[in-house]
Amino acid sequence: MSHISKISLQVRNLRALAAAAKQFGGELVLDQQQFEYFAGSKGKCNHAIRVPGTKYEVGIVKQADGSFELQCDFWASGGLGRMFGNRGEKLKQAYATQLAKQYWTAKGYRITENKKADGTVVLVAEQ
Repeated sequence: MSHISKISLQVRNLRALAAAAKQFGGELVLDQQQFEYFAGSKGKCNHAIRVPGTKYEVGIVKQADGSFELQCDFWASGGLGRMFGNRGEKLKQAYATQLAKQYWTAKGYRITENKKADGTVVLVAEQ
């Protein structure tokens, strides 16, 4: 039996989330009201992330405090675990990286991103 999982991440910046999804070939679809998961099931959401080559989508659900929660089905056949990691760790890292890049770029810094062999991302901000 497949089920919906919540990715342990509080999203407050949809632009950064869109940029993170794009790193995986994904697209943030604003105002999509349902996301697909196991066997064509649909979950309610405010926005969604679609990724080519996966069967399932990530639902972006607005919370009472204005932040967003990410919900999806990591069942192997859906492809999201392969793309984002079994608990969404790759998407979480990409979102954090995009937040930092946006912050420092807005302050006038040039950002260089280096990815190490172990997957660690190092950002260098220079004026």
